[in-house]
Amino acid sequence: MYVGSTDEAEVIDNSIDEAVAGYCSEVKVLFSTDQTTLTIEDNGRGIPIAIHPETKKSTLETIFTVLHSGGKFDNKVYKTSGGLHGVGEGILVSSEITATPEAKNGITISFTPDKKIFKEFTHFRIELIQNRLQELAYLNSNLTLFFYTSPQTEPLVYHFETEEYFYLNFAWQYNQDVKKGQIKSFCNNISTGGGGTHIEGFEAGLEKSPHLKIVILKEDILAGLVVLLAVRMSDPEFTGQTKDRLANKKVRELVRNATNELVNNFLKNHPLDAETISRQVISNAQTRLKLAEQEELLRGISQTRVEAPEGLSPCLSKDTELNELGIVEGKSAAGTGIAARDPKYQAVFTIQGKILNVEKGKRGKILNNKEIRGLINSLGFNVGEATQNYYNRFCSGLDSADSKEE
Repeated sequence: MYVGSTDEAEVIDNSIDEAVAGYCSEVKVLFSTDQTTLTIEDNGRGIPIAIHPETKKSTLETIFTVLHSGGKFDNKVYKTSGGLHGVGEGILVSSEITATPEAKNGITISFTPDKKIFKEFTHFRIELIQNRLQELAYLNSNLTLFFYTSPQTEPLVYHFETEEYFYLNFAWQYNQDVKKGQIKSFCNNISTGGGGTHIEGFEAGLEKSPHLKIVILKEDILAGLVVLLAVRMSDPEFTGQTKDRLANKKVRELVRNATNELVNNFLKNHPLDAETISRQVISNAQTRLKLAEQEELLRGISQTRVEAPEGLSPCLSKDTELNELGIVEGKSAAGTGIAARDPKYQAVFTIQGKILNVEKGKRGKILNNKEIRGLINSLGFNVGEATQNYYNRFCSGLDSADSKEE
């Protein structure tokens, strides 16, 4: 069975589930001196030790050894749960797990990974646990987390208070060093690195905001935006083996509407911040349009080079009211003309050898002449095509070729 990269996080998240359900206000996380044993203590409801009716074993033993045996699989017990895999503590592989049944409230679990299974394990990753606890403290207001890096140290205390509970909670900030934007999201305290409907709803809510007062695309808003977003809900649906993408369709609309309302109220009540954000988004849009224009120009240059008649050195611009065509005779003159021109607006057509005298020539001979056909095509016309437009590609021309009668 594949359960992803779960380890110490599962035990911590079980204590957090107690807090989310309203039964726990404190969680303590303690490392042994050598950092090979992790102890988690909470003041929640604890784990029953009576005989389990189905397994005929101690409920404590059942929870830690039998898959799908935890209470969080009954929505009556946990309305929101952060259990990662739907298998509970049964996925924890260790050589020792001890519980303290004497306490009337809460549970204390010591977790030592089994080195026969985790062959590369040397010690727990303190920085990873510390970052996770900081996230959980922020996401779970009024919960106090105590973090002991060893039995001899004073704890680091993480606690955030809020007077109100929000179904959707997010923080956002623009960062000049971030180009594409970053959104870190959670559902019921589970990190949803694969994104999902809550992210789609959040992005749609930002894009819908009328207070920005400009025609923009979603990427204009997200460029440079750093977001921390969390939702809580009953019956979350995840996709993928590691459940890192939220799939509930109804969440998209809920988050979109909530985001739109919250962002609009913020921009309305904070005009200076709204102006700063508007400038940032406008700048992002201008950058996008400029890049698109450059790409279009490059595509046009490539196409022009492919379709350009022999002897024509095209200009970059497509503006027929500004473009000019210079006509020169011979490679030497062409080199000078090309070097001296403005390549954005000035094209150069080179006549090779003597050009046909059209005053004395017959129509068929004239139109079959290579140089004349090249010049006609360079001007943007096709031989034999009737037109009243006297400049398809250029507004003016300069003939510096030899003016002899022939």
